Parts: sequence; C-alpha cells; structure tokens
Amino acid sequence: MELKQREYFDDFLTESFSDDIHHRELRLSSNEMESIKKKYPKATIKACTSNQSTDGKMWFEVTIHPV
Repeated sequence: MELKQREYFDDFLTESFSDDIHHRELRLSSNEMESIKKKYPKATIKACTSNQSTDGKMWFEVTIHPV
C-alpha cells in the first residue's frame, strides 16, 4: 500500500472502531487485512464469504479486542 492509501485506511479504521465499537463487517483487500493485523494484533478476523470481488476484496467480520 502506498503511504497516502495507508494513511487513508488508518483513518478509516480509527473511525470504524471509534465510540466503543469493537465489531464490524468490512470489505477488505489482503493488504488491508494485514494492516488490521498489525494495528490490532489480537483482532479476530473471519471471512463472511469465499467470493472475491473483481477488485480483490472480500467481506470479513472484524472484532478488535481492546487492551
């Protein structure tokens, strides 16, 4: 991921899990999923479907476990 894309995605993640929200369904690329694993190492990530879009993204259930 390029720096600008990474910054945008990081902002998206921060906003997605704000206000004590710890569970979301997110459409992610493999790079985005790896970014979540780095930012939230204890996160649980589960594929919602095995179908991949033409842009390479899939739906995942993401649960972060705050410290």
